[in-house]
Amino acid sequence: SAKLSVAAIAVTKREVGLGIGAIVSLQNLVGTKLVHSEFLPDNGPRIEPLVFHRGFVIGSLTDPPKFVPSVLGESARTQQAAIGDLVSTAQDAEAVSVLIFDGPIATAKVLPGVEKVDVVIYTSNGPAVSKEERLGNCRFFSPGEKGKYLLALDFDGDQLSQARSVEIVASTKDDGFTKTVFERYLDRVKG
Repeated sequence: SAKLSVAAIAVTKREVGLGIGAIVSLQNLVGTKLVHSEFLPDNGPRIEPLVFHRGFVIGSLTDPPKFVPSVLGESARTQQAAIGDLVSTAQDAEAVSVLIFDGPIATAKVLPGVEKVDVVIYTSNGPAVSKEERLGNCRFFSPGEKGKYLLALDFDGDQLSQARSVEIVASTKDDGFTKTVFERYLDRVKG
């Protein structure tokens, strides 16, 4: 059975649209798992440019460029610099580079340097898209809309062998961290 685990939470247009208070609240829930790669490492909201998790280096970007940092009053680096940092950091760590992209696949495929990223997870409407698309060695996938699916990535050694959609259903189990975050969220919403 599937197990829901949180490695990183991408800061997207939706979170920023709720304001800095929502970002701070989210940080209080999840700690250092908030990621957006256009932020410089010493940014005020303390959003991580990259998150490391079990052999993965995870970054995130949003379409349009620099939107998230500018709304929060922060300086931003280019998407090309952010992708370059993601790829080189993953290579140095001998890890898989994963880019969470808040935008459509057509835009994701023209990001400068994206062909060097191992996996791009992009937003799409409708059900999950686990049929692989490629650009060079980069593979593109989408978990679909509204959080109904997980994207399960299976590896054979250090090589991605398969991606598949897993629907989130009542039998999907949370790991301890995910369960705690969800319970804290419910307490805040009720309170």
